[in-house]
Amino acid sequence: MPATPDLSVVIVGGSTPAAIDLALELASAGLRVVLHDVESEVVGPLTRDSVPGLPPGTGHRLVESLAAGSIIASSDAAVVAGADCVILPVDSTERDEDRLVRWMVRSLGAVAVEMRDDQPLLIASRPHPALSRMVQRFADAIGRSLLVEDPGPGNVRLSAQP
Repeated sequence: MPATPDLSVVIVGGSTPAAIDLALELASAGLRVVLHDVESEVVGPLTRDSVPGLPPGTGHRLVESLAAGSIIASSDAAVVAGADCVILPVDSTERDEDRLVRWMVRSLGAVAVEMRDDQPLLIASRPHPALSRMVQRFADAIGRSLLVEDPGPGNVRLSAQP
């Protein structure tokens, strides 16, 4: 894939291992990536050498990408306004439906006011069915029209309808 330096993505809930893995893949493909988390005390450790809960080597790759500027960590919701795409990475191993829904509402709720009408929102993983329903209700509540597409195993994509 050729580098696309003008394309940027914001990954909300960006302190999770799934978010960090996705950020590293997108950055290595040449995209500008922002890891967003609502709490600054969660984003802070992302900028240091020690990142808890990551597989061996991932923390080092993250620190290198942060130092190089290909990945930025932020708790400022305003970073969403300038992004070409917003991604919600869902940990498909999470079995606690209530916890998953609370995390989604917290992560997307923190940035919803900054999202543009023409900005796609992607869910990177096959979420629990309750999460898909909750995202649809959330979109309805904030006045966004979303089309839920299932392109097959692996991903559910949400994008703004024309």
